Amino acid sequence: MIKIGEMMMILDLHRQGLSVSAIARESGIDRKTVRKYIARGLEAPAYGPRKPRQAVIDPFTAYLRERVTRYPGLTGSRLFRELKDLGYGGGYTAVTDFLRDVRPAAAERGYEVRFETPPGEQAQVDFAQFNVVFADEPTTPRIVWLFSMVLGFSRLIWARFVVHQDLPTVLRCHAGAFEALGGAPREVLYDRMKTADRRRRYRRHRLQPCPRRSCPPLWFPSQGVSALPLRRGHSSWLGRQGRSAPVGLLRRRRPGDGEGATSMTNALDTTPSTIDRISHDLVGLKMPRALEALDHVVRRLEKGEIAALEAMDILLSEELTLRENSRIKTALRMGRLATIKTLAGFDFSFQPSLDRDRIFTLAQLGFVARCEVVHFLGPPGTGKSHLAIALAVEAVKAGKSVYFCTLAELIAALARAEREGRLQERIRFFCRPALLVVDEIGYLPVVHGGGNLFFQLVNARYEKGAMVLTSNRGFAEWGEVFGDPVVATALLDRLLHHAVVVQIEGSSYRLRQHAELMPEHLRSKASITPPTLNPPSRPRGRPPKNGHPSATV
Repeated sequence: MIKIGEMMMILDLHRQGLSVSAIARESGIDRKTVRKYIARGLEAPAYGPRKPRQAVIDPFTAYLRERVTRYPGLTGSRLFRELKDLGYGGGYTAVTDFLRDVRPAAAERGYEVRFETPPGEQAQVDFAQFNVVFADEPTTPRIVWLFSMVLGFSRLIWARFVVHQDLPTVLRCHAGAFEALGGAPREVLYDRMKTADRRRRYRRHRLQPCPRRSCPPLWFPSQGVSALPLRRGHSSWLGRQGRSAPVGLLRRRRPGDGEGATSMTNALDTTPSTIDRISHDLVGLKMPRALEALDHVVRRLEKGEIAALEAMDILLSEELTLRENSRIKTALRMGRLATIKTLAGFDFSFQPSLDRDRIFTLAQLGFVARCEVVHFLGPPGTGKSHLAIALAVEAVKAGKSVYFCTLAELIAALARAEREGRLQERIRFFCRPALLVVDEIGYLPVVHGGGNLFFQLVNARYEKGAMVLTSNRGFAEWGEVFGDPVVATALLDRLLHHAVVVQIEGSSYRLRQHAELMPEHLRSKASITPPTLNPPSRPRGRPPKNGHPSATV
């Protein structure tokens, strides 16, 4: 078998008048082969089917067929482990591809038998959600809920649209359903409805009986019962798991279902009361906490316990408290304040060198408005980070934007942004918060060029945003911390212009119970500025010939 290029060369030499022997010498191909391709002419070569190559899984196919035939439920990972024990060296995908072709098809499971109950024995309650647009607000979609109760024997459905699913609404719907049906079933099923079983821990709960004397007390199980897997579109059960009841299921009782059949045309309550209108307005205003407290406040108002203005104040206070708590949680999360510290939790008695009144003056956040810098300096464990986080929490409560990070994290983020060509964008990000807290200055070495990056950020926030810095090193050592005395001088020039310096001199609060185990120089209340070391005196006289002074014995 020759290639297509060699065949074209043979035919071209033949057209030039060369003999078979000359073409064979020129191309290095046997004369019989040359003669064959000259006789065949210009024709694409035909290649036969390639011989099948043995796969790695072929020696184990009989074993796999036997296993899945006897046990069709065996998983691919289980069979893969078995093949590994037998010496299989292939991959997992080859096993699953083979099993997909040889595994017996699972027999189709038939539908369950329709669940039947005696008359008056059982009913099921569920909610269905609908997104609707009211005529008075054509541009704002609203969410309404369809409360439905279906009887287990006749499949009769009673339904009513409501705007929320709280317990008073559920009770009113039950009373309306029992009133329309002329009684109550002995048992009502709930598909884990939170309103019916809020804590889901008690085995049984009891609802108030229907106002009619013919209605017995209603009991329901807390765990809920899921519907049987009926065919899609089957109308014999309302509460199929994962599906809601369509509006089309509202219908009249079928003829022959017994005496006392009630028409369902009046099942929907289309006359909203004042409470319903208020609830609708609260939904439109997105005030969920006020909506939850509405029924309780109305009951207190009806009993004369509170006045109308007090009721309005309670509803607004509840909603404002919920929104304020949500705002604070979001701001703390966005500011990366995972550990919450407060001034109330700080032990000022353990650090007598700290002025309590001065710290609480800082907590009034006047330095944030003046775009000043607060420095907390002191040895490890003296509460620098605690006070910095506490001031940040107070700023969040006051509505200020806050961001917390360590110096190492800050420089790493700036260095990564510089490599990606978006340094200015990252600096603008760190300039957005009203208060930037930079912790642990001096604990870890600063990478090369990190001091310049930090200086660019400080220069961008200078007299534009407040900062809180914590460090265990004195200002005289910042040249060593940032690896460049020039950069450290430029930093301190801006950081100390409008600054409040709080120096804490004391022992570690973390080691207060193990102080006797620490060395004496660590237990002492030493200043963060290291002592000045006197240089050793030079020996007098001519130095020795070997260049090393002789040791004095």
